[in-house]
Amino acid sequence: MLPPQWKRAFADGEEVNVKSDSSDTVYICKRSNDHFTCTCPAWRIQKGAAVDQRSCKHLRTLLGDPYEDARLILSGFVPSAAVPAPQKRSAAASASSSKVKKAKKSDDDEDDGAISDDSGPSGGRGGAKTKKTKVVSVLLAKKFELGGKVDPEGWWVSEKLDGIRAYWDGQGTLWSRLGNEFHAPAWFTKKLPRGHTLDGELFHSRNNFSAATSIVRSHNSDKWNEIRYKVFDIPSLAHLPFESRLAELAVLFPPPPPAPPAAAPSTSRSSYKWVKGPIVDLVEQTPCKSHAHLVELLKDVEALGGEGLMLRQPKSLYVDKRSGTLLKVKTFFDAEARVVGYEPGKGKYKDMTGSLVCEMESGKRFSCGSGLTDAQREKPPKIGAIISYRFQEITKDKVPRFPTFVGERIDVKGPKDADVESKGGKKKKNDDAEEEDED
Repeated sequence: MLPPQWKRAFADGEEVNVKSDSSDTVYICKRSNDHFTCTCPAWRIQKGAAVDQRSCKHLRTLLGDPYEDARLILSGFVPSAAVPAPQKRSAAASASSSKVKKAKKSDDDEDDGAISDDSGPSGGRGGAKTKKTKVVSVLLAKKFELGGKVDPEGWWVSEKLDGIRAYWDGQGTLWSRLGNEFHAPAWFTKKLPRGHTLDGELFHSRNNFSAATSIVRSHNSDKWNEIRYKVFDIPSLAHLPFESRLAELAVLFPPPPPAPPAAAPSTSRSSYKWVKGPIVDLVEQTPCKSHAHLVELLKDVEALGGEGLMLRQPKSLYVDKRSGTLLKVKTFFDAEARVVGYEPGKGKYKDMTGSLVCEMESGKRFSCGSGLTDAQREKPPKIGAIISYRFQEITKDKVPRFPTFVGERIDVKGPKDADVESKGGKKKKNDDAEEEDED
């Protein structure tokens, strides 16, 4: 919650131009949810502090020193580690900042999805901490072909979630597939078991991948209360068959007592076959009766706005590689591309971004405008950002037909093309494709 004593009120998303004291440069100060940003070098090079734990002289001028000091304290940061008011800056602090700037990578590193571990009282501006990373290996899925050779009868079916894959190490930290730490608040992680690893997804709601991405990139934000950890496996018991692992998860996360009758839940939130618990939801597994049953379940979940289904082979073990014991079922393709430019908007989108110019793994380029919100058109993903998009078919020029923007990715390193059958029936192999969930 924001402290009340700010000097100037900021609406969420509002931007204010501030002229430099020493040049004609104009910097942009902006409020984004519960934190403030500035485009000035002093704000950008504070890699020793989380984005909600930074300040600069421009923000202090607009908001006031009392407000900024209170805001930084509420963010969990120690005021002495944050940027002091301009008149309090020392030569030593300036020298330290200069060293940090030379030692770090480009100023855009924080926005490339590699979430750093530079928050907390020890992460001051002059800190020499590096990003904490971990080698994370998880079970990855192959694609299920509707009408193909695999008979799904007897397999376990669950919803394919549109979230961010997260591995719980059993010691107090959630990690991305790329081995970057998620800075979840203590009240979130204290609900997770010590001594057992978990595999799941950080999930916000259907068709809201961008909201989930924004929140899980934040450091200890109250916005994490909108996130659920959807758990679908327990790698620490990898030697047990899947059914036994499910039983152990049910012991760790027993369902809550029945609640009194209430209004029907909204289908736009997590209301389809999830066992509710504090912070954690166990993804329910349903036995598949036949191929027709699978198709029926797929239609049901897509009608609710879901992405698709996942199939687990009965009695299968947990292996930390791509395996045919886990299959994804969906009626569209998804892939990742790099943003390399923008096309101007027309009509109601005049003076905004009309489409993103994207580059595929193959080097082919295409435009993607469908799926962008007005806010994203006003402030689109940066050049070089990796985005996720969906489409149903490929053109003869080997680019997606009618692609739809899904969101900016924080857990992949580069573009990845989808596996699409060509006219000759051959399939392009892409076994290392990165996806945000059980893929």
